[in-house]
Amino acid sequence: MIRKIQRLGNGRLLTGDELAARLGESERIVTTLRHKGIIPYLKLGHRTIRYNEAAVMAALEKRQVKAIK
Repeated sequence: MIRKIQRLGNGRLLTGDELAARLGESERIVTTLRHKGIIPYLKLGHRTIRYNEAAVMAALEKRQVKAIK
């Protein structure tokens, strides 16, 4: 019996440079955020790293500082 794996979000996985372009940052910033554990990522092989855009945006949204009134 084959089970389908349900993906979260739209299922589109981005490379580091694609994510950097969408965030308006450099690829080095994306790598730093990954190393610090701020954004989630998938390791698909020995060196293949991909990012789920919806998961990354949700993680960054959680870290947003609210303004004090």
